[in-house]
Amino acid sequence: MNESLKAMQAEMGEHVVEAHAQYATVDEELYDAYLAWRSAMLDSGTIPRKDKLLMVIALLTAQRDIMPLKLYAQIARSQGATAQELKEALRVGILFSGGAGVDAASSVVDLLVD
Repeated sequence: MNESLKAMQAEMGEHVVEAHAQYATVDEELYDAYLAWRSAMLDSGTIPRKDKLLMVIALLTAQRDIMPLKLYAQIARSQGATAQELKEALRVGILFSGGAGVDAASSVVDLLVD
């Protein structure tokens, strides 16, 4: 396993997307570049990483993209987001997607309790 994939696995635990793990083994150069770009977007700048993760959750809720929503909700909780913060991020996504956003948000109800 390459170092970049190990770093992502350290962040995501057993939730590393299998497709990412498979692709990283055949195109390590691209995967390293992707993770560096991802890190630059989430870890630099004025807005704290946790807040950026909550933005991602709102976007994924609005897009109704369940698998990444589950993953990033778990990451956000593991990095200090409270259940209330997660609920508020989900609500923003629901605001822009309506009932379909509620369906997406329901996929992470297990993370909405402190």
